[in-house]
Amino acid sequence: MRLQLLIQFHAFLMLLHLKKLAGYTANEALFRKLPMNHIKTILIHGGAGGVGGFGVQLAKNAGKTVFSTASAHNHEYVKSLGADYVIDYR
Repeated sequence: MRLQLLIQFHAFLMLLHLKKLAGYTANEALFRKLPMNHIKTILIHGGAGGVGGFGVQLAKNAGKTVFSTASAHNHEYVKSLGADYVIDYR
């Protein structure tokens, strides 16, 4: 029982680390690699994924018009993150 709790706790910590890494990656891509002050519209692939989801939120928060790709069953989710338009990638 104790070993199982330890494994679950470790998995939880790994998940937190991955979420931070995804957010950091999206932030670096948008604000360190792109001239965001010159961009009005942006396309973010994989808006339902970890990095893409953070990217959609960060770009929308920066006042950009956001297009994103996702599978059909994730369209509403990606729109709830802030995407103005979602394109079915299939």
